[in-house]
Amino acid sequence: MLEALTHYFSQNRQIVLPGIGELKAVYNPARYDAGQQLMLPPGFSFQWIPQGEGEMDSPQPLMAFLGRMNQWTEEESYEAMHSFGNSLRNTIATRGEWIWPGVGKLVPLNKESLGFVPEEGLDNYLTPIEAKRAIHTGAVHQMIVGDKETNTFEMQEALKEAEDLPSDKWWIPSLILAILTLVLIILRLSGVI
Repeated sequence: MLEALTHYFSQNRQIVLPGIGELKAVYNPARYDAGQQLMLPPGFSFQWIPQGEGEMDSPQPLMAFLGRMNQWTEEESYEAMHSFGNSLRNTIATRGEWIWPGVGKLVPLNKESLGFVPEEGLDNYLTPIEAKRAIHTGAVHQMIVGDKETNTFEMQEALKEAEDLPSDKWWIPSLILAILTLVLIILRLSGVI
């Protein structure tokens, strides 16, 4: 029975155990943690809803699956699940837990409800990887400047040529224009022009 339940859970990512509770595996996609510059792996988080808490899905799909897998009638499937549930509750009452290999374990929270503890190995299987920005200094790549296609090497050469132009003598043409303007103003005020 446990093998069939594991098979059903791995296919559907949720299972209703009548009289016990419902277990759902929620997929968490890979994500980027910008603060730590890590790419966090995808994985699953488990949501356990004990019997009597919240709204549970119907166990009908599970019963149909068990019937197809074992060639049982619907009544035989319900009887087998009822018997499995009783066995599970007895195991928890005597051992204090019921271990579901590869998934986790059910433990008593109080007399009426059970809690789920996922298996620890599942969280550590995939590890985060470093995701720093790659900067390749000196690498040549294509780029568009205005409407001209060029590359980074040609742009660096053009910048070096622009730096070679004398830029410390910019004030000379400005001074000449200022002197000419002053001479014209004086001539205009004196009435010569």
